[in-house]
Amino acid sequence: MCILLLILQHILIIASHQTHGLKNNEVNAETYAAYYNYVDLTDRLQSLYQKYAHICSLSSIGQSMEGRELWVMRVTTDPRVDVPGKPRFKYVGNIHGDESLSRQMLVYLIEHLLTQYNRDARVTELVNRTDIYIMPSMNPDGFERAEEGDCAGSSEARENAKHYDLNRSFPDQFEPSGTTYDIPEVTAVMKWILEKKFVLSGSLHGGSVVASYPFDDTSSHKTLGLYSPTADDALFRHLAQTYAENHPVMKMGEPHCPDDPNQSFKDGITNGAEWYDVRGGMQDYNYLKGNCFEVTFELSCCKYPPASQLYIEWANNRQALLLYLQEAHIGVRGFVMTTSGLALPDATISVSGIDHNITTWTFGDYYRLLLPGIYDITASSPG
Repeated sequence: MCILLLILQHILIIASHQTHGLKNNEVNAETYAAYYNYVDLTDRLQSLYQKYAHICSLSSIGQSMEGRELWVMRVTTDPRVDVPGKPRFKYVGNIHGDESLSRQMLVYLIEHLLTQYNRDARVTELVNRTDIYIMPSMNPDGFERAEEGDCAGSSEARENAKHYDLNRSFPDQFEPSGTTYDIPEVTAVMKWILEKKFVLSGSLHGGSVVASYPFDDTSSHKTLGLYSPTADDALFRHLAQTYAENHPVMKMGEPHCPDDPNQSFKDGITNGAEWYDVRGGMQDYNYLKGNCFEVTFELSCCKYPPASQLYIEWANNRQALLLYLQEAHIGVRGFVMTTSGLALPDATISVSGIDHNITTWTFGDYYRLLLPGIYDITASSPG
C-alpha cells in the first residue's frame, strides 16, 4: 500500500540543536509562578520539544506584525507526518493580547500532555488517537504591551501592532467584503484552518467565565444580539456544556465579574450573538469555512490576573481542557474511496436534516461530530 504524506510548505520546524542555554533534553520543572513573555515562551516550547520529540513537533505557522513567530506545538504519535485515522484538534489562546491567562493555560496543557504520556491512561489515549495542535499565543505583539494585574485590559494590548482586533477580522458571513485581510496573524490562521481541516477547536479568552458557542453575530449586528443558532445548535450546546460543567466556576453560571456583577449564564454557556453580537469572529469562520466546530471559552473575569493565581486557574481548567479535547471523537468517522480503493479528498459528507456539510481530508477520511441518534448520511464526490 502506498501512503501519501501531506507536506506543508513554509512551516518552520525547530532544529534539534536549538536549546537556548539548556542542556539537551533538560526541562526545568514548572513553577506556575510567572507568565512567559515571548522569549520565555519560545525557550519553554523549544525545551519541551527537545525532551519529548517522539510525541511532539514545534513549528510556526507565520509571523506577527512585529516579526514574532506564531508557535504551534503538535502533540501526537508520529508528530512529523500526517497519517489517516486521527481527528485533528486545536486550541488557540491569547487572541487578544491583554487576555493573558489563556496563554499560560495552554503552555501548561502542552506540558501536561507530554509529561503524562504513558503515565496517565486518559492522556495516553488522547495522544495516541488524536492529532493535537496548540497555539498558546495568536497575538504575541499585544501580549508584550499588556500589564500583569490589569483586569480591564487596554485596546493597545488587546489589538495587534497594527491596531486590529484579531477576533473581529475574519470574513463575516453577512458582510464578507467588509473585512480587512492585510493582517498577518489572521491570514496565517485562516490558511492553517483551511489546510488542516480541524475537526474540533477551542478558542480561549478572558473577561468573563462562560462557554460561548456560534453564531457570534446576526445580520442586524446589534450590541445585544438575538439568539443566532447554527444548523448544529444542539451539538454546539453540548460541546460548550462539556467544558462548562467541568469548570468549578463556569458551571455555576454566575461569574460575578466587577463590571457586570449581576450577569448570569444558564449552565455556564451562552450563544455568542445573544450575549454580544460581533462580526468577523474566528469561531464562525471555523464552522462556515473550515470544516471545524469551535467554541469560545472565557476563563476569568480578570483578563491578566496576577501570577499568584496561575496554579489555581490551571486547577480550574485542566479537567475541562482535557474532556473537551476528548469530544473530537464523538459522532461518526470513516473513509471515502473509489471502487479501486483510492482516497477521495474533498468529498462531501451530508447529514439529512442538518444543513451543514463537511468534506473529507487528504486520505479521504472524515470525522462528523454528532450527538447520539439515528442519521442518514451521504458521501458524494463529482464524477
